[in-house]
Amino acid sequence: MKPNNVSLALLVSGISLLLLCCGSGNGDPVKPGPVDSTYTWVQIEEYDLTIPEPSGLVYDEARERFWIVSDNTGQLHALSKKGIVLQTLPWVGADLEAITIDPQDGSFYVTEERTAAVYHLDADGHYLNTFQFDSLIYGGNHGFEGISYRPDQDCLYLLKESDPGLLLRVDMDGTIQEEMELGFASDYSDLTSLGGDSLLVLSDEDESVTLIIEDGTILSAHDLEKISSPEGLALVHDTLYVVTDNSANLALYVRQPATD
Repeated sequence: MKPNNVSLALLVSGISLLLLCCGSGNGDPVKPGPVDSTYTWVQIEEYDLTIPEPSGLVYDEARERFWIVSDNTGQLHALSKKGIVLQTLPWVGADLEAITIDPQDGSFYVTEERTAAVYHLDADGHYLNTFQFDSLIYGGNHGFEGISYRPDQDCLYLLKESDPGLLLRVDMDGTIQEEMELGFASDYSDLTSLGGDSLLVLSDEDESVTLIIEDGTILSAHDLEKISSPEGLALVHDTLYVVTDNSANLALYVRQPATD
């Protein structure tokens, strides 16, 4: 999902100049980042979903719909901007947590948490191949919770939930380019590439979103109101869409100036 330039400018403007960097996997994790108090994310709408245990979220610009995965059904489901189910793809996985799209061909990449597998499916949901990572390091109950495609570099970002939280940059053949340990949140439940090296990271336990750049520099952090167990996010123009797991909702947020 690629926001327009206005959306990215709105996110980055007014950000604190205090910059904290993530350590490498062998170094100390980064400390909590600054909070940009000039704006807040305000919830403007919420829609109930009929898909149980939804997770992950990506916007498909070509087909003008969202896609989620479900840990319950093991499938990929298409949603309207009001949370209505538009389509369900035939492929079935297990313990699915995250989803992204390659806009060049409309194909999907989805993560299986416990096995640390990333499955590549074509635009119709048919299996193509698997990137298998070491499940002892990246799998289990705190495995890959987020995935996002970066078109300008033709690579994937993978986000490990916790113990420790990790950000991986991966080639399209599944080779790990870089790996960084994260420490600015209690856990990490999804991320989305905003174009260039900017990433928006979601935390389930903290109920927050954090704007970082690829090298781990934290730009801003904000709590999300009126939400519980956020598991997926996508930024479409100026609206932030967040999927919740336990309540199965699609919540909409807009950025508004903070009030004293």
